[in-house]
Amino acid sequence: MRITIHPMEAQGEGGGESVDPAAVLAALDDDPCRRILRVAGERPVTVGELTTACDITVPTCYRKTRLLTDVGLLERRTRYRSDGNHVNEYVRRVGSVVVEMDDPSGPT
Repeated sequence: MRITIHPMEAQGEGGGESVDPAAVLAALDDDPCRRILRVAGERPVTVGELTTACDITVPTCYRKTRLLTDVGLLERRTRYRSDGNHVNEYVRRVGSVVVEMDDPSGPT
């Protein structure tokens, strides 16, 4: 099995990025992860914004954003505030995920 993730259109075109299929499928099988990906696909969001929009706790949000970042579905950026402080924000990296199954009978 091979999974290829394709970047959001705003991030440019490309041939896709190969990732660990089991890790991506595990993340996509998790309801809070899917909610985070949906919200982070609309606009860059902070953990505080995600906890409200996704109805999850702060510790859960940090665990899920780290998981999604590690498997390549989410990107962490730095948002600078006018007071000189900064906060991390998250944005979905992928526009689509393609799953390809190997043919068990081999090439014909």
